[in-house]
Amino acid sequence: MNRLIRHCSVLLFVPFLTAQASVPSGSFKFNENSTVTYHLVHMLHKVQGSTHQLQGTATLHAGRLVTPLILEVPLITFRSGNANRDNNAAATLDVGRFPKASLTVTRFDEHNRVTKPAGSISVKGTAYGNWNLHGITQTTTVPIEANWSPQGLTVDATFNLSLTAFGIPRPSLLFKPVEDDVEVKVHAVAASL
Repeated sequence: MNRLIRHCSVLLFVPFLTAQASVPSGSFKFNENSTVTYHLVHMLHKVQGSTHQLQGTATLHAGRLVTPLILEVPLITFRSGNANRDNNAAATLDVGRFPKASLTVTRFDEHNRVTKPAGSISVKGTAYGNWNLHGITQTTTVPIEANWSPQGLTVDATFNLSLTAFGIPRPSLLFKPVEDDVEVKVHAVAASL
């Protein structure tokens, strides 16, 4: 009888261990598979620029994001397909004095978590923190979707930034300035350290 009880206990304990092993923990470094894209609108045309130089690491503990999380982008690395426009953007952003834009996530509230059969996990939520751009820091909330699988971590977010809120002069074309809001899309890809 004791042997039967021990055997049943082991059978019950094995699925618990398996479930615990699939919960992601560890550190992940964002890499060149990441893309940060901006969309700028002028009455005559739209401009898109992007970079693959997202920098930073994320740490998960028992499937939860450890904060603070700091992400940085060197502003000089954005490319729009027009070298003259990129040089003007670098001058407007004063990248010599303010070379990077950064987001520091201080809190993450989870709204929805889905565990998929292959062992991957998808989480939607809101990140709270601070933007630092052009020497100015602003508080922010950003909706985020994160996906973890044994191959790594991805984080996706879309949000708007106000140029005037960060003291950035709005570039003009034919005496008409671009719209103040710039849409930013982030597809961050990280591999285990």
